[in-house]
Order: sequence, then structure tokens, then C-alpha cells
Amino acid sequence: KKDASVRCVDCKKNLCEEHSELHNSPSHNISKIHDVQETLISLRSTGTKYCTTHPANILEKYCTNCNKSICIACSRQEHKHHRSKDLSVVMKPMNDQLASLINNVKTRQKDLDKSLFLVDLMETRIQESLIVEKDKIESEIEKIKDDF
Repeated sequence: KKDASVRCVDCKKNLCEEHSELHNSPSHNISKIHDVQETLISLRSTGTKYCTTHPANILEKYCTNCNKSICIACSRQEHKHHRSKDLSVVMKPMNDQLASLINNVKTRQKDLDKSLFLVDLMETRIQESLIVEKDKIESEIEKIKDDF
């Protein structure tokens, strides 16, 4: 098994170099994983999002062909024949969806916390019942011993 070096943006699959060549077609957008990682690092490390290709430029566009944030220079160069939208227009529904997912996770976390509390409570009650039953059994054994 070879390490993945590219990602098919359409299929959302990581591929090795060999399989990427077989997978590559006009209907699939292949990006190098390193490029994707660099973009993510750029997005996470600063409040302002800068282009990895043109580090002085702020990311303002979103290439819908490549599913990638790009700067104005990128939109005029390597992405000039691609469709692009303003990044803010694309980010609004993504941010809304992310907020919804975060709320769902928080709700599930609360439910899990309640369930965990109930499991702990049940475990405590079972342990207490075991002690009581053990004491009963030991008491019965002592009675039987005394009878002999």
C-alpha cells in the first residue's frame, strides 16, 4: 500500500500517485495533498486568510471547479478558465451548516453525559446490591456451618 499524495475533490478520496493517474479525468478535480494542507495551515494560523501561491494576497474568491479558496491573482492565472464566486458568498452557508453541526454535537454531548451519569448510577446500585447479596450469602453459609 502506497501513501496518498493527492486527493480527488469530487470523490473526497485520498489517492496514491499511481491511482490518481487512473482516476484523473475531466469530471474529477485532483489536488495535491500538500497543497490542501498548506491551504488549511494558512486558514488556521492567521485571522486573515492568505494565498499559499501568492502569500501577499488575501483569499477572496472560491474556485468552484477545484473547491479551493483562491486570491484574485490565482483567479486571473491558473484558475482563469474556472468558475469562481466571492469567498464570503460561499462561506455563509458553510458557516451556517457548521453552526448547526456544532449545536447538534453539543446536544448529543449533553445526552451522552446524561446517559453516562445514569450508567454510573446503575453501576453504583449494582455494586451496592452485590455487597448486600454477598453479605446474605455469607450469613447463610455461617448459619449452615453452625447447624453442623
